[in-house]
Amino acid sequence: MHKPGKSNTFAGISRAHMAFEWKNSKDIFKGPGIYHLTFAVAGRRPLLGELVALEHSRAYSRAGFLSRSYIGGVERTPHIDENDSRQGRFTSQLATTELSDFGYWVVAHLRELERRFEDPLNPPKLDADKRLQICCKQLMPDHLHVVVWVKADLGMSIRQIAQGFRIGVRKIAEEMGLWQREDGHILEVPYIRTLAHKGQLSRMVRYVHANPDNAWMHRLHPDLYTIRRSRLIAGLRFDTMGKERLIDYPATSVIALPRALSPEQIAAAVQQALWNAQRGCVIYTAAISKGEKTIARAIREAGYPLVVMLLDGFPAEGTEAARFFHPGMVYHQACGEGRLFLMAPHPDNYLNPELMARTEAAIKAKDEGKGYAYRPLPHESKRWRMMAGNVMLEMISENLATIS
Repeated sequence: MHKPGKSNTFAGISRAHMAFEWKNSKDIFKGPGIYHLTFAVAGRRPLLGELVALEHSRAYSRAGFLSRSYIGGVERTPHIDENDSRQGRFTSQLATTELSDFGYWVVAHLRELERRFEDPLNPPKLDADKRLQICCKQLMPDHLHVVVWVKADLGMSIRQIAQGFRIGVRKIAEEMGLWQREDGHILEVPYIRTLAHKGQLSRMVRYVHANPDNAWMHRLHPDLYTIRRSRLIAGLRFDTMGKERLIDYPATSVIALPRALSPEQIAAAVQQALWNAQRGCVIYTAAISKGEKTIARAIREAGYPLVVMLLDGFPAEGTEAARFFHPGMVYHQACGEGRLFLMAPHPDNYLNPELMARTEAAIKAKDEGKGYAYRPLPHESKRWRMMAGNVMLEMISENLATIS
């Protein structure tokens, strides 16, 4: 159980009331917990509203930008710390969703979700006293994000709560003549993510409120969010997304750090990477180890270009997942601004003779450096593939240096 923090607020929640037990795998969807739910409209039909540029929205007001309201069909974000708002972490800067009539009713139904689990004879006076609280929400034209904090055992799982919400939304759509019962649910089965460790809530709130801006950048720069298949780079093949010209820069720095680094060593590596980026180097990384992830985050937050090797790859071509794929969370903005290039290796790359030889040499040198006896690894193993990913980045970097 985490102890209460300071008595300031975050996302409308008093930090003094944010103590709760993190979930484990056995009861991940049961009882108290914080959950992120994403409801998509069936067929991705834009029934909830319209995405518009912020300055063209009916509710746009510079003076009241941080106030919470539902003026003119636009849901405003909650007031939060000024430092966060100035850095654009929570509030929309580019676009917003003007709600349709149906979107309005969905918002109203969502408000009722909180009241459903309260005692009508003794309603809570403060948000902190609610048994179920909506931490944040964001309606997009074709989907809805909600972060829900279940504070007590409500007698049902979050899946059952979500199903009840879907049934209510379907009834609203039927009454408005937008949907027929025989067509099933107007909202698809939601994707539910349990927030399982400290720090996830703040990141999730940022992600939810950044949705309109991310979608707007996707609309302005669709080419940067297109998966390009089987691109030949340095004699190897990759599926890619983002700003391809980033791999044309001759000055590069490949970041491949071991897992067993101290915080001081990681901090030093971050400073060196930032120093290189300031002097025109494009940073390459697979962002696997803690140190590599820390450097990738620092480079992104500082606004420098980044090339990332996605060893898990993109969704399969022609699938629904590939159609709606976009870089996750914080990488979305960097992609839209032309500061990110993602590369996913083709399986055939791992059969490349040069790649195999260099990967084996790298693993052998690493084992011997630690005093271990070298043992060849199966090429299907995770460790071998991780090392191969770093070798691919080195091969691309060396190829560029040769060309220049």
